[in-house]
Amino acid sequence: MLLQNDGSSVSLNNEINGNTVVHFYASWCGPCRAEMADIKNNFVSLHEKGLNFVFLTDDPQEKITPFQNTMPPEIKFYQIESLKGLGIYSIPTTYFYNDKKEITKKLIGTFPWSDTKAVEEVILQLNQ
Repeated sequence: MLLQNDGSSVSLNNEINGNTVVHFYASWCGPCRAEMADIKNNFVSLHEKGLNFVFLTDDPQEKITPFQNTMPPEIKFYQIESLKGLGIYSIPTTYFYNDKKEITKKLIGTFPWSDTKAVEEVILQLNQ
């Protein structure tokens, strides 16, 4: 289950709507922070291409809120109990879900969100 900042829980399955990027991060992770800035800077274009974003971390809520407040409101942030409990041992890790809620790609490490060609390739994979 995913915890919202008000303490209520939701299912990840309910948060995957259309082509969805599920991004696992931590506030202390430099590459994660750089990738988040890249997503923020390119969000309008990414969202217009049909990508939705869900960010997951096991950080405490007081670490999540500052990031959430600087990002576009369409990006959803949730707290999870444990990254390792979900099999996430390296961050950033990103899962790409298509509109059938199937994982089409898993990426360990950063993704170049400002690279139009790389983004287009991922979108093609999602739409197959």
